Amino acid sequence: MSVEGRLAGALVVKRIAIMPGHSSSVPGASKNGVTEQPYNREVCNLVVGMLRDRGIAVFDAGTDELPLSYPEYLNKRIHEINAAEVDAAIEMHFNTDPSDSKNYVLCLHRSGDAPGRALAISLSARFGETFTEFGPRTFAAVDTEWGESKAFCRDIRCPAVVAEPCMITHPDIASWLVDDRPRAVEMLSLAYADGIEHWCIEQETPA
Repeated sequence: MSVEGRLAGALVVKRIAIMPGHSSSVPGASKNGVTEQPYNREVCNLVVGMLRDRGIAVFDAGTDELPLSYPEYLNKRIHEINAAEVDAAIEMHFNTDPSDSKNYVLCLHRSGDAPGRALAISLSARFGETFTEFGPRTFAAVDTEWGESKAFCRDIRCPAVVAEPCMITHPDIASWLVDDRPRAVEMLSLAYADGIEHWCIEQETPA
């Protein structure tokens, strides 16, 4: 949902933690000319700005670069997010799982986390809309309870989602990210921001 489409008076500002997956010392997956961490950071920067422009407070979990292993980096970020007392937390990644031959959008949450599931569904829907130009079967919006196996979802005290909206092992997607990077990053960032804003409104609107 765009800023113009917000429900008047329905949005109570929430504080959202946004964390880019990986760090400069552990840059994550690399395939077809795409390395995960720089894209994660670039999307994160745009999403933080977009959310703040919409009146949503943000805790940017990942502004400093630390020479840590990924488990150390992740544990430090989880501690910081829990201390920040946010209403929801999102970790941004790009997907490289070759077993996902049909579904290229993954939004993971833990079992029993109803608000987290709602956030995963909201994000998945916006990611699915973003990639319609690649054909209706290229992307399927998926929310899943596999998040129990992810430390980020398991150890964060608030509703938490690990989002992996791009399969960089898919040649067409990788080419889009490399050849049309500014547009690709902006489209992904808008999908994140719209999905988060929709979730905020949904949480405050009586059923």
